[in-house]
Amino acid sequence: MKKNLTNGWSTLYYCVDIIFFIFSIGLFIYSLYVGEKKLILFCLLYLFWNYWFFFRKRNKFKEITFDEENIYFDQKVISYTDIVRIKFGKIEFTDSAEEKFILFMTIPVFNNLDDLIENHEKAVTL
Repeated sequence: MKKNLTNGWSTLYYCVDIIFFIFSIGLFIYSLYVGEKKLILFCLLYLFWNYWFFFRKRNKFKEITFDEENIYFDQKVISYTDIVRIKFGKIEFTDSAEEKFILFMTIPVFNNLDDLIENHEKAVTL
């Protein structure tokens, strides 16, 4: 039986990031209207930070499912033996002798991360 690692809350995070990004653009336009140099600099820094944060997280929310043997995401199947490390929010794995990782967002209350780690530990110890 496949379990879902990500959940619908990741879409909510994505929407909130878009709202903050649009808000930072509005603040920057307002600071240009007011014309104070410190305010313009602060709003420009805030806009760049939001831009960097938003686009860094944009590819983070992937639908990740797993069962007893494999993890599935992006039409890829990864065996537990190929996984190097599982952290909260990051799965590191090797793919054709190259180390890669996938970022994901989940809510601690509603996640199945403990089951995923348990399955990984079983596969590694065998």
